[in-house]
Order: sequence, then C-alpha cells, then structure tokens
Amino acid sequence: MGTIASNLLINIWWEPLIVFRSGLHSKMGEYWKAFMTVNGLFVLCLIIIHFTKGYFMGLVPLIGYYLAFSVLFNLLMFNYIPSFKKLVFKVIRR
Repeated sequence: MGTIASNLLINIWWEPLIVFRSGLHSKMGEYWKAFMTVNGLFVLCLIIIHFTKGYFMGLVPLIGYYLAFSVLFNLLMFNYIPSFKKLVFKVIRR
C-alpha cells in the first residue's frame, strides 16, 4: 500500500513540479487544470458506462458501445484540452 501511495504521489505531484519549475520555468496551473479535466472526463465516462452497459446484450453491441465511448472521450479531450489538440495535429502532420 505504501509503494502504491508513494508512486502516485511522485508521479502526480513531484515529477510534474520538477518539469514545470526546472525545465519549463512555468507554474503548474495549466498542468493541474488539464489533469483534473482529463480525470474528471474519464471518471464521468466510467460512471455512465457502468450504469448503461446493461442495455447492450451480446458481445458485438457491447464492443460497439465501448468503441463509441472511446471516441466520445477523445472528442471531449480534443475540445477541452488545448495541448491534446496540438498533439493530435502534430501527429497528423507527420
């Protein structure tokens, strides 16, 4: 339990702090805003999936349902996270 807690603390707080202060010379406000938005969207999608997946019986409809939610999640990230939009355009240009 301690290992999991320390890894989460280091990966969520300490490493971004070092990168933003030392490498990027900026504040962590944008990181926390993007972090909370992405995780909030993810949790919201998981809650919706949990309560609505019972309506889709069978493997093929369930696969389609999960694919639709994957597309929805990525579209939400594309609209609400500016750095994600930049990353998508950078990958497409290659």
